[in-house]
Amino acid sequence: MKKILCAVFLVGGIAFLGFSFSPVFAEPKEAEDCLDYCTFLGKKEMKEGKEVELSKAQPKDKTCICNPLGQGTKFTDVVDRILNILFFIAIAVAPVMIIVAGFKFLTGGGNPETLQGARQMLIWTAVGFGIILLSKGIVMILRSIIGF
Repeated sequence: MKKILCAVFLVGGIAFLGFSFSPVFAEPKEAEDCLDYCTFLGKKEMKEGKEVELSKAQPKDKTCICNPLGQGTKFTDVVDRILNILFFIAIAVAPVMIIVAGFKFLTGGGNPETLQGARQMLIWTAVGFGIILLSKGIVMILRSIIGF
């Protein structure tokens, strides 16, 4: 029993000493307003080979809601980001659909309806992927012509 009590006090003492002498980190500087807060939110820079966060503390007595797309985004930027997301989803889904269509071809067993469904799936996958590729290209061409 004495050994257990000694061990508890020893561990507790070490934990107390460890927590009482831990370094105190400086609080970040308070932002002047929400625009200042959102501008520095998540910003980092390299100092002496270490990555240091430049964030400022939220202003007192204010609740700041920052734009998740970043400061100064335009409608065209939002549309471009949505198109990029759809483009990468299409790039991921098209090969899966081609594999499923090929699997249907292989397991169709000569059934004309199954082979027709697999053929339609392959054709419409190619058409959809072509439309996605063309839309991305058309948007890039129009942006270069208009100057966005």
